[in-house]
Amino acid sequence: MPRSSLARARACNFIRDLGTQASLGVFVATFVYSVLALQSVPDPPRSFVPHLSTSVAVGLVLVDLGVLIYFIDHVARSIQLTSVVSGIARDFRTTLAQRQADEWQLVQIGRDHDDFDELSRLADLGGSIAAHTSGFLQAVGYERLVAIAAQSDGVIRLLHRPGHFVVAGQPLARVVPLSAVGPVSRALVRTHIVGPNRTLTQDPGFAIDQLVEVALRALSPAVNDTFTALNCIDWLGDCLCYAYSQPLPSGIYCDDGGNVRVIEPVIDHERLLKGATDKIRQAGHGMPAILIRQLENLQKVMRLVSMPGQREMVLHHARMVLGASEASVGEESDRRDVRAAYDVLLAITSDMWDD
Repeated sequence: MPRSSLARARACNFIRDLGTQASLGVFVATFVYSVLALQSVPDPPRSFVPHLSTSVAVGLVLVDLGVLIYFIDHVARSIQLTSVVSGIARDFRTTLAQRQADEWQLVQIGRDHDDFDELSRLADLGGSIAAHTSGFLQAVGYERLVAIAAQSDGVIRLLHRPGHFVVAGQPLARVVPLSAVGPVSRALVRTHIVGPNRTLTQDPGFAIDQLVEVALRALSPAVNDTFTALNCIDWLGDCLCYAYSQPLPSGIYCDDGGNVRVIEPVIDHERLLKGATDKIRQAGHGMPAILIRQLENLQKVMRLVSMPGQREMVLHHARMVLGASEASVGEESDRRDVRAAYDVLLAITSDMWDD
């Protein structure tokens, strides 16, 4: 089994699961109540006995028995591989939706700046602010950053997005004008959460990488679990379709006056598609089932692309999958199956873009 990635995913799911939290809360509440009720029992017992309190404690014990049965069944189902993989895909949707909701509050007013490109170039030449701690950037307080930049009448160009690894002493951001570097640098570090691990808080790409990691370990010679890899590919297709069905965050944050205050490098459709496809294609050499399923995923994505550049990127990855098949699959009938899946993708492309 692909243990390390699954172990992390299962641990995260276990901690965040509402059923688990409710069950543990009931157990702890019963224990605390029973201890407090015990304090009211005289030692040695005399005429007064708190019958109501002891009766409630006994009732809570009976409730706990039912909760324990539910908890055992719930955990047994939630730690199954299929549940963990589907949970990662749901986390992708949740994280991406939250990023879009957060950005909506700070972007819309200033989207139509004609001088945005020039502003970006100026920000790249601004004063540098170094990171104080090494680790993965887990979350950024964008609203606080916008307020800081507005107070200093400056623009902050972040050099890293959540999910990137930052090194202490290396540039974390650039600020213009230079007079704003001092005030911004004193507050910038407090708006960045840096830790030893990546998280899904503001990093939807981490969900893609988790699914790919599980698939790669499943495809390794030591595991050789093709069905787990196929399951991961299916859910990667779900993540890609969700991402291509809507615009991704722009990374432009404005103040109340519509002035651009924070610019951030963002994850785009190309990065998500490449991350979900390349490594699995490379690990799936000689495995027609893996290559066919990847092409089927690209068929689904092609139905959602809206720009010529996106179409060419999907076709580029499809051609690489077909090339991997021609180079590594020894059986001619298997290669024909892969080519058939590729031809279906071309037909979908022709139908959609000729209309």
